[in-house]
Amino acid sequence: MRSLALKLLVLMLILGLAAPAQAGPKEDKLLAGYAGTWRGNSTVSGPMQGPVECVLNFNSESGGKLRYAGDCTFDKGKTAFRGTIIYNDGARRYETAGSGQGVSVTGFGKASGNSITFSVANVETSYGVASSTMVLAGSSIKLSFKLVDKKGTTSANINFKKG
Repeated sequence: MRSLALKLLVLMLILGLAAPAQAGPKEDKLLAGYAGTWRGNSTVSGPMQGPVECVLNFNSESGGKLRYAGDCTFDKGKTAFRGTIIYNDGARRYETAGSGQGVSVTGFGKASGNSITFSVANVETSYGVASSTMVLAGSSIKLSFKLVDKKGTTSANINFKKG
């Protein structure tokens, strides 16, 4: 049961492989500001309840690309994930792609002020129907996810801080 929670969290965290694109100075600066190590913890509620601790490492690369790698630890296991975030000037949007535990996901972000929100909803997975939102908001990163399956609804809200 814990391995299902680990796979669910990976699915929620891996919002993305985006094609490289040139971003403007404003978008480059915004993404580069997330470079560093971020830590978060929370409690998962529902059928797969229990504590979870996560670490995200962001590295700023040339061309405005932000590469990330992370892991989350549950009571009975650990899972890893990785991906990229870019600003695609041609499409005028943030794009993300990632993978972990054999699952790949892509997504698009909406900017508002100095924050970027990535959301996916009603994604059919082998684990159930999943939805998630990740907000990069300056000095914090917030992740919320929900999985609905025949056992009920599993969810969590994880707040990450830099350092």
